Order: sequence, then structure tokens, then C-alpha cells
Amino acid sequence: GDAAPVPEAPMVDASEYLQEQEEQMPFTALEEPVKKFQFPKLAFLSGLWRLNLSHMTGNVHVKHGIIIGLGILLIFGSIFATLFYLHKADITLVQKSTSIQREIQVGKELTISQKTTKVSASETIDTTGSKYVGEKAKGSITLYNAESKSVTIEKGTILKAGDDQFVLDEDVKIASASGQVTSDGNVLTVTGKATAALTAKEIGPEYNVKKETKFSIANRSPSAQFAVAANNFAGGSKKEVQIASRQDLTTLQNKVESAISKKAADAVVSSGGSNIISKLTEVETTKEKFSSEVAQEADSVTLTTDANVTVYSYATNDMKDILAAALASSVKSDTSLANDHISFAISQASKDGDVFKLSVKTKAKLAPQVQVTQVAKSLRGKNASALQDLFDPTMDVDSYEAVIKTPIPFLKSTVPFFTRNIALQLKLK
Repeated sequence: GDAAPVPEAPMVDASEYLQEQEEQMPFTALEEPVKKFQFPKLAFLSGLWRLNLSHMTGNVHVKHGIIIGLGILLIFGSIFATLFYLHKADITLVQKSTSIQREIQVGKELTISQKTTKVSASETIDTTGSKYVGEKAKGSITLYNAESKSVTIEKGTILKAGDDQFVLDEDVKIASASGQVTSDGNVLTVTGKATAALTAKEIGPEYNVKKETKFSIANRSPSAQFAVAANNFAGGSKKEVQIASRQDLTTLQNKVESAISKKAADAVVSSGGSNIISKLTEVETTKEKFSSEVAQEADSVTLTTDANVTVYSYATNDMKDILAAALASSVKSDTSLANDHISFAISQASKDGDVFKLSVKTKAKLAPQVQVTQVAKSLRGKNASALQDLFDPTMDVDSYEAVIKTPIPFLKSTVPFFTRNIALQLKLK
């Protein structure tokens, strides 16, 4: 007889089917982590493998129809599993923001910790001072006295050769001058003489004067007393050298103190992750040693210091919570303020006993509130390159970035069909 007609496979609307499957499944919050991959339990297939087709051996067409139906179900099951587990999107919305700035006074509401640490530090800098060093020229002189009485020239008296000054090394007594009659009847005056040692007042080779150089004597008339170099003066020298200046030592002290404070602060931060109030840091120096003193010749100078350092710190999150509370009155009901969008700097800090007062410059970014889950639902199945027009104008979305991850090539520009697979992140411009 004629063979029975092959039953046709039922036609299924894919979008309706996927929507029904999602509505039947429990909703998973967007913030929850995606669970480990696991194929859904398709209970309706569990008994098909045990189906006895032996009684259908006489009807080949029916048997083929069942096999085709099973194949279609498996295909749809595979597609569903792929869309449900492997089709995902990371979408970042960049919102326009407004900012507010305020100077906020913070006191006892902030918990401040104190820690004292023993710290050693050593720093070296190049010296910037300079001076001339050298030797003074020395020589012998002959002093002359033309007066009729003896005179004494005291030690330390200044003698000058031109503009160069010299100092008498000892007291010198010069005999009086005497008169002698020459053969032609003239009277010849013979001056009194004495020798003495003379040293230049300053260092330098310009004081190495030649023999026979004439010297005037301070507070003496050149016609009454004067002196002449008895030999060539020698030993005068001068050169410029680097020295440690007082400013160098002050600069080095400041540098070492900063290094000590930083070491103490780093120790606190590394152990507890707190912020340091640098304006309150106290440094008590217990030992200080310079490698050179002021005006000592040196190309560089080193300072080694031991100190007890007391630092005061606070937790960043605690500070942001306090600032957010202080700014709450400035935040409108349709905008949001997150701690991540608060930046601050301590401009002033003081401590009176156990009472701290901080003046904190605060800046915060505000953005329109966004219902993340609702936005994610509105983007399901949409073209990832054309989402801008789908955002509510009140969200003030300036731009967005969508990264689609799927093994199905023709879905690489399509937002997932399941809300749970859409990770939505907000950023502020």
C-alpha cells in the first residue's frame, strides 16, 4: 500500500523561544559573577536514548521523521546553550559630568593613627662655596732713619710697596742719623739702619716683590723713615678651591629630613595602606654628622642622621566617606556621587594635644543616575555599533564602547539576548 506521509518538524520562532526560556529561568543580578560553564539539563531528552524503535521497523518514514526531530532539538539546544553561556558583552558608557568643589573642615570624625619610627638616612651633595687659599710672601728689608734721634718701629706696622701691604714681623729700633764732613767741606748725613723680616698681609704671588723695592712706613714721613727690600720676596701663592658653604649644610639638612620623613611614611603605608598627613610629621634628630665643616675645602659634603620620626595617618575610605557626607546636600536627587569620583588634598593641618584639625580641598564629579539593569535589558539583541540613540537623554551618555565576545561570527556585532550576559560599566568624562 501507499507509505504513510512523513510528519513535518514543527516551526519555531527563535526570538520567542529564547524570550520564553529567559523568562522561565531565575534572574541573576548583573553584579553577580558569571557562574562556571554548565550545559542546561534538558530533561525532555533524557529518555529518548532509551526509546525502543523496534516496533517501527516497518515504517521507515516515521523512524526518519523522529530522528530528524531529535536532530532539530539538539541543534536548538546547542544554539541556546551557546547564546546563554558564550555570547557576552562588556559595554562601557562614558557620561558627561558636572563637578563641585569645596573646602571641607575635618576633625574628630576622622580616625587618625600615630606611629613613631627610628630612621637613619644619609645624603650627599656637591659643594657650592669657594675661596682662595695659598701662602704669604716673605722677605727681609732694610729700614732707614734720617732723623737725628733713634726711632722704634713696632711689630705689626704696615709697610706699603705701591698698593700692596706688608706687615712688620718684629719690633725694630733704628739708630739716629749722623753728619759727616766731606773733603770738600760739605756735610753728609749718614742715615741710621736696621734690618727686619717682613710678611705680606694677604696671600698671592703679586707680593713676591723684587730686591731694592722701596716701602713706605705707615704714619711715617718718607723723608724721615723708609725701607728697602734686602732680597727678592718669595713664597707668595694663591688658588681657588671648593668649600662647604653654610647654605650647603642647610640644604643637606633639609634633604636628609625629607628622606627620613619619606622612609617613615613608606613604612607606615606599606604596613597598613594608610595616607600620611605630611604637614604633621615630627622629626626629632638624635645624631647628626657632617663630613665637612663650613669653609672646609671639599668637592662634596655628606650628612648622616639618626632620628625618631612620628607620622600621622588615616584611611582613604574613611576620609572619602566623611567628604561624601559633607557634599550630600549639594547632590541633586537625580544625580549620583560615588566615592571613586571624589578627589581631595589636605591644604592645612594642625594638632593641639589629641585634637586634629584638617582643611581639605575637595572636588567631586556628579553624574545622572542610571538604572543599570533596565539599560542592559533595553540593549538586548541590538546592533552594538548603533546604541547611542537607544540611551535615554537624561543619562547624558557622551560615548560608549561595546566589546562582544562570542564564538558565532555573525553575532560579533550583536548585543547578547540575555541580560545576565551584559556587563555594563559607567565612567565619567
